[in-house]
Amino acid sequence: MRWLLPVVLVITFSLPLVANAQDLIVVPLDTLGNVGNDCRLRIDSNNIPHIIYQDYTNDRYKHAYLQDMIWHIENLQYYQNYNGFHDYELDAYGNIHGVRAGETRLFYYLVSSEGSMTTVVDSIPWFLRYSDAEIELVAGLPRIVCVQYMTPAYLIEANFTGYEWIIDTVCWLPDGPTGIEFRVFSDTNHVSFSGSTGPLITGLFYRRWVGAWATEETIWPDSVNGIKSMDLDSDGRPWIAFSYDNGNDNYHGVVAYKTGQNWQWDYIDTAYSAPQQIIYSRLEQKAFLLLARDTPQSDPNPLFLAGKTSSGWEFEQLYSARRISGGSGALDSFGNLHFCFSVSQYSDRDLYYGFRRSTVGVDDINPPDYINLGLSAYPNPFNSSTTISFELAQPSYVTLAVYNLLGQKVATLFEGVKGAGSHRVIWEAVGMPSGTYLARLTAESGETRETRMVLVK
Repeated sequence: MRWLLPVVLVITFSLPLVANAQDLIVVPLDTLGNVGNDCRLRIDSNNIPHIIYQDYTNDRYKHAYLQDMIWHIENLQYYQNYNGFHDYELDAYGNIHGVRAGETRLFYYLVSSEGSMTTVVDSIPWFLRYSDAEIELVAGLPRIVCVQYMTPAYLIEANFTGYEWIIDTVCWLPDGPTGIEFRVFSDTNHVSFSGSTGPLITGLFYRRWVGAWATEETIWPDSVNGIKSMDLDSDGRPWIAFSYDNGNDNYHGVVAYKTGQNWQWDYIDTAYSAPQQIIYSRLEQKAFLLLARDTPQSDPNPLFLAGKTSSGWEFEQLYSARRISGGSGALDSFGNLHFCFSVSQYSDRDLYYGFRRSTVGVDDINPPDYINLGLSAYPNPFNSSTTISFELAQPSYVTLAVYNLLGQKVATLFEGVKGAGSHRVIWEAVGMPSGTYLARLTAESGETRETRMVLVK
């Protein structure tokens, strides 16, 4: 993945040697100046995290990605002077598909190993403008939703067929729309947006495309300070994070979700009035929320991860600093959380990356039928090699592989048929950095066992 401008910074990255059930690491990623604002993180199909963020010091946007346990930070070819993507997504090949609503023109960008391409999707007269563009990929092709400020304003969809862009008007918008969110599930469009419906009254609304754009639904009829994020559950039902003003400049976080035909919402503790992003885990069938505590500047301003439980929202502190801003995260295919945020200190702003390991698929595995006693490794911790032992209750085709804590496979130790009884395989960790690794044994029945191994050099 060397298809942008030359690498400006390379950071060697290794996970800490921690033994708790849920590993958490937060590291400074870019501290070269006033950087890290407007950071947005995505995960590609290989579970590699990508971050696009602003660099005010050099008047440009940057792209950071993790490859072979090393962070690479590169300058995007466009846009200078703070004009970056309003939104972007990654396809199965790691290519970046970006969108920007640039005043009178709607731009689409493709950044790939073969170079960069800029396309003007649509343009309007100089006295009108675009804003708040969002992009999704459907079968690898871009689909864009954005606001078109005319008289009145409209929400429009631009869909690329592979040959041309087709533009469709979704709906008329209330006066002064303040934000949109867009997701696609099974080729069905889901759009939520906020805007005024009358003097000093704003609301949160939702539309769904099912062959045609369905009737607008009112989620929240009161004052909305800002729509932050939307994600979809395993059935395509929306979860939306936003904040509202109770009339006294006292903002509260709210999470709205749909059960059946009805909308419900949860108030987040008033100390957590800045929800950054709603993230739905389809592995856990559970909603998570990235958010910051609203405290005076003189106090720490922690970043939290909140999880929806049957008894309410439970909070876990991810990081604490005086002034945290931004905040973006995504789950990889193993349920691990990758996140980024910026920390401001005086005139500088630094970009941070965080990783929180999920226990899904590790601590909650049902006893298997084929794998009798699971896995063990000795010695552990180890310096250069360790012996992995397992026992099968009956003959089975098994795969034994090693993964790092980002869910990336680093070695396949065995793949084939093993008979009933005890077995041993040696892992020679040549060229691997110090850190915590997972040995994963998978039987032909799909049953899986994992054990942790700590490499210390």
